[in-house]
Amino acid sequence: MSTDGTNFRTYDTTDKPRLCYFQGLGFSLSLTMISSNIAGTTKKQLTGAILFTGYCGGNIIGPQTFRDNEAPYYHSAYIA
Repeated sequence: MSTDGTNFRTYDTTDKPRLCYFQGLGFSLSLTMISSNIAGTTKKQLTGAILFTGYCGGNIIGPQTFRDNEAPYYHSAYIA
């Protein structure tokens, strides 16, 4: 409890890496679940490669949609 009577939690640096682990877990599980619904080894591998390539392309293109003149709302980034 703080001195003014409000209750708040302080975050230390150990909380941030744990949040990053959950993001990686979700991506790997979604990649596995989508590929597991496809019959054939070659098709599974191709599907996983296409999904991973799309994920990487999105991470490359995504930051480019933020424009300085639209701060702080960045409407074009939310549309993209």
